[in-house]
Amino acid sequence: MSVIYKVLDQKGRITIPFEVRNRLNMKQNDILSCKTDGNHVIITKEKLCNNCCDEAVDEDEERSLAVFLDGLSDLQKEKLFKELLDRYMSGKNLEKTNMSF
Repeated sequence: MSVIYKVLDQKGRITIPFEVRNRLNMKQNDILSCKTDGNHVIITKEKLCNNCCDEAVDEDEERSLAVFLDGLSDLQKEKLFKELLDRYMSGKNLEKTNMSF
């Protein structure tokens, strides 16, 4: 793949090029993580869970955030929301989250 140049907008955003999204099978609501390595930004498409809900999911199929949340009970959603809010308010790094539902 050749290099594709993008310009940051006023809010520091860029659009991931179609070719990249298509190659990595990125879809709306997918979760991405960002980290730096020297002068490089590494963006990784993340998998939310290891098929932890009851419904059958192909091993290679990744779930979108919306599908994942729809599979949780109201109690699990509340627990997740509280945990994320607590971590956000305390400034903890979400990378090291080990939440179980």
